[in-house]
Amino acid sequence: LEGRLRNIPDTSGSMGGARARARRVTRHLRRVAQAEKLIAKSSSALYSAFEREYESELMKIGTGRSQQKPTPRFNWR
Repeated sequence: LEGRLRNIPDTSGSMGGARARARRVTRHLRRVAQAEKLIAKSSSALYSAFEREYESELMKIGTGRSQQKPTPRFNWR
């Protein structure tokens, strides 16, 4: 993205200003990317902790459900 933004000249037509603008914009994009990586890592840790702490309750719920009976098929022939 920074490479593309560098090629758009600023209002005065200066390419040096365009590079500075591109750096300022992509700096925020990099911060967002770092935050997204942290979110993914934390979400994974959350899910594993949830499974570890509530595994016994989840097993009880999973086996307690009755299976649905298959619907009978009509064979006309």
